[in-house]
Amino acid sequence: MRIWKRLRNFAAKAFNWLGGDSSNGPWYGSRYGTFDNYNRRHAEVNSAVAACILWLCRAIVEPPVAIVEDVGGKEEKSFDHDIIALLRTPRMQGNQKVSGRRLMYGIVYSLSMDGNAYAHIERNSSRILGIRYLNHANVEVKAKDGELEGYWVWTQSGREFVPPDDMLHIATGIDPQNEFLGVSPLKSVLREVMTDNQIADYSNGLLKHPIISMVVSPAEPGVDIDDDQAEIIMKAFSAKAAGKNAGGIAMPNIPLNINKVGYSPEEMALDKLTKRPETRIPAVFGIAPILIGLQAGLERSTMSNYKEAREATTEQTLVPLWSQIADDMTAQLLRQVEPRESITLQFDLSKVRSLQEDQNEVWKRATEAFRNDAITRSEFKEMIGLDSLPEDEVYSSQARLETSLRLTAAMSAGNRGQEDA
Repeated sequence: MRIWKRLRNFAAKAFNWLGGDSSNGPWYGSRYGTFDNYNRRHAEVNSAVAACILWLCRAIVEPPVAIVEDVGGKEEKSFDHDIIALLRTPRMQGNQKVSGRRLMYGIVYSLSMDGNAYAHIERNSSRILGIRYLNHANVEVKAKDGELEGYWVWTQSGREFVPPDDMLHIATGIDPQNEFLGVSPLKSVLREVMTDNQIADYSNGLLKHPIISMVVSPAEPGVDIDDDQAEIIMKAFSAKAAGKNAGGIAMPNIPLNINKVGYSPEEMALDKLTKRPETRIPAVFGIAPILIGLQAGLERSTMSNYKEAREATTEQTLVPLWSQIADDMTAQLLRQVEPRESITLQFDLSKVRSLQEDQNEVWKRATEAFRNDAITRSEFKEMIGLDSLPEDEVYSSQARLETSLRLTAAMSAGNRGQEDA
């Protein structure tokens, strides 16, 4: 009876871990946001999850952050602003100052793992002094009666209360169980993460002990094997045919029946089992498997579809992520020092290589448009990256006409000069 009770309790916990009724379970109700320790460990040691996060971290820092002002419908960018300076030199533990890249890395990691990224806005009275990244596992939202009161932050010396105005909180979506939190994209693929980890553990176990699981029994009736003899037989087989001696032969000195149990890797079709997590885990991150070197993406990879996958992932995943981070930084950070709605914080996407057209295509399109009087010579120069002059505000037909008139005038002047001579 006791063992059945233990199994029932274990099954109930597993149901919560795998996304069952978790209103009071490990997904919610703790300072770990949408992931508890158990789930976070599974995700942290998964190579597919790590590859997705590492790719996002490397890509997120490609465009610089700029302050953009809308002046009469025309955007003016500035990279010289107090908020930009703070984002370039954030703080980590203690008074350690690091590069802005690490702040962005931390934001992407927290959004990926937990759906919530936090940074403490440190100030002296009304003046903002610095921005400190906070580990999402050490922050808990404090709300009462549907109103956000602030945040509890756990430190080595205890916990500290941070009011809402002093916290930069970037969230992915809305957690249906807690409207003040975002939701981790990993929640929906936790089964795939655990499956992938189990496959890795199984493969590692086979390489360490490449003996197929088996049951050993006496070959002759009436012969019993006691516990000590069974231990000796097991160690003999392991020593002769496992680890560094893989492929060796173990020769018992008593007649034994050896029966295989379980399935071999071929029978389990591990190569097919790995494709499910390799496609679904990157899918929730919005990353094409080919970009992070997963087998599911490399099977049909070429340079052409790699480029297309990079462009599609940039447009469908990175651009919305840049906008999300920029919007939250504008609303929660920039607005504290700049109330004008015409001024926003944005990522300068003109610096993102995969969003830029091939230069040959730009020249071809610009030349065709100018030749057909679709754009002025000034606009043509701007398209190909050249500075324009006031006299360039003409269309191609006008320019050709003006050139023709100048040539005609020059020829006429030359003819008159000859006649006068």
